Amino acid sequence: MSREEKDMAEDKEILDFLQRLGAALSAGQLKEVSSCWAVPAMVLTDDGAVLITDPSQIEQMFEPAVGAYKSSGISSTQPEILRIDRLTERLIATDVRWPYLDSDGNRHGAETSSYILWADGAGRLLLRVALSRTADPSPGG
Repeated sequence: MSREEKDMAEDKEILDFLQRLGAALSAGQLKEVSSCWAVPAMVLTDDGAVLITDPSQIEQMFEPAVGAYKSSGISSTQPEILRIDRLTERLIATDVRWPYLDSDGNRHGAETSSYILWADGAGRLLLRVALSRTADPSPGG
């Protein structure tokens, strides 16, 4: 397999992983969301860093967000990959836009996140570092 073919296969694997994460978030399946994370992991915010040492922390972190999305009429999201950077054999940096979609598929803003994905010993992708970079609450964002 050429390097280009390998990159294309990895890009598809990254998209599949992010689609699984987005579907779990959209459905409020917090256990599935937490299964997308490696432990330990880190979440970076303007207020500092949160070290994730247990999957239940991920569920607790996303529970309020899922409720807020639902109460705002946001019913789903789909990843839009903006950038992929292969850092090492097992580490990948990616920037992803997550549009806020209502039940008719209309956009009501978006947020952009940066992730470091890690391939475990079996080659399964997991989130290792997350940073929510921007939120655009404007319609069509």
